[in-house]
Amino acid sequence: MLTQVETPSATSGGARNIRRSARAKISMHVKVWRRVKGGKTLVPGYSKNICQDGIAVFIPAEIPIHEKIELQFTLPGSSREITVHAVVRRVHNLQYGMEFTSLDGISKQLLGALAVR
Repeated sequence: MLTQVETPSATSGGARNIRRSARAKISMHVKVWRRVKGGKTLVPGYSKNICQDGIAVFIPAEIPIHEKIELQFTLPGSSREITVHAVVRRVHNLQYGMEFTSLDGISKQLLGALAVR
């Protein structure tokens, strides 16, 4: 199912973004694990929006588009830590748009419930 999401450019006559699921506004820390020189490196991140298909994370590091990473986070109001694999799809001023590539059913339900609040 696609959801139309208004963006600042949409209200000024620009194109609309079409998303598969609605975004939820949040405030949470995110552990970003990268593979560097054969080992795992932790880079701390912070997110203000998430949906069932992906997340936007501010990361004080340069990560290339298409890099596969692992994310760990705990949703606000939950005690369950979620671990998910993702791929970097966009970057703008150190804010990275990432698409989830593995998400278990329970985590997907938690994210869906968060988006409808």
